[in-house]
Amino acid sequence: MLPDRMAHAWLATLFVVGSTMTDVRAQVPKPEREAPAKIGIAGARAGDPHDEMLKLLGQVEVRLREIDRLLFDAAAGGRNARGQADPAGMGELLVRSRDRAQQVVRDFDRILELADHEHEPGGS
Repeated sequence: MLPDRMAHAWLATLFVVGSTMTDVRAQVPKPEREAPAKIGIAGARAGDPHDEMLKLLGQVEVRLREIDRLLFDAAAGGRNARGQADPAGMGELLVRSRDRAQQVVRDFDRILELADHEHEPGGS
């Protein structure tokens, strides 16, 4: 009988902790969305790899902010339209954040490819 009571005590504890965590998550403010930084190079030429690198860095910044938002929403329990916890919705948010992270890695790989070029003497 003792293990049965212990199991009930653990379940009750988990229920209380879970309820408290739901209340805490509801009180945490969502991160604010900021516009990506505008970066440019003076005198950049058409087809310049630096331009593509800057464009990719801007896309990486946007994707990283989107990943933050997706993970924040998943941590909040992936709520459905009625505000109820939705495990399937949480899973979808995690899959989408993983997909965005994979794109960020591909963008960084491309940035590194573009950075591996010769520069003119005295240039940047």
